Order: sequence, then C-alpha cells, then structure tokens
Amino acid sequence: MKKISNTLVKTLLTFSFFVTIYSVAQARVQNRINYLPVAQRYEGKRSTSFEVFQALDGGALATEISDKILRIYDGKTVLILGDNFYEGQIIKIKKPMQLGIYKYETKKGDIKTVPVVR
Repeated sequence: MKKISNTLVKTLLTFSFFVTIYSVAQARVQNRINYLPVAQRYEGKRSTSFEVFQALDGGALATEISDKILRIYDGKTVLILGDNFYEGQIIKIKKPMQLGIYKYETKKGDIKTVPVVR
C-alpha cells in the first residue's frame, strides 16, 4: 500500500509541475495581448492560411498566405493562440476571428504589433 501511495504522490507532483509550467508559459503570451472588447472577423475573410515562423509558449507567430497559386506566405504577420506549433507548419483557419493585438520585440530590438487570430 505504501508503494502505491508513493507512486501516486510522485505522479501527482509531476503532473502539477507540468500544469504549472504550462500555465506560466500561457501567461507569458497572454500578458502581452490587448484583447478587443468583442472579437471581430479577421480582415473580413471567410478563411485563410498561415505559415508558422516562430513557435512560442502558448502561441505561434505566423505569416499569412499572399499567393494561393504559388503558395507564398509573405503576407501579414499574426499571433495564433494555442500549443504544439512548429516552424514551417501550415495552419488553415476557417472563419478567422481577431481577438486583440500582440506586442513583441524582434531580435534586432524592434517592437512589433500584430493581430491575435483564432
């Protein structure tokens, strides 16, 4: 019984550790977002797609498709909320909504402001 109890405690501690790390990561992105009072349709579009160029804790910075025929992704930069993104990932969003704006600093030290999309 004691062995089961120790295993259960270790499992619960490990689980709570990962939940805490996830919450802190989400807070990093969330703290930089200025939410709109009401979500609005992103650029009036019915659907669009983005290519991730930087995965973050709690989201991803991505560029919108600019040429559907040639599949060129050099359109507007946005932040997409969520987890498990990777660089180069293509994300298609139906009925994209803008939730707010996100500010971040580039490697060069420039401050950028981009829409937050879901």
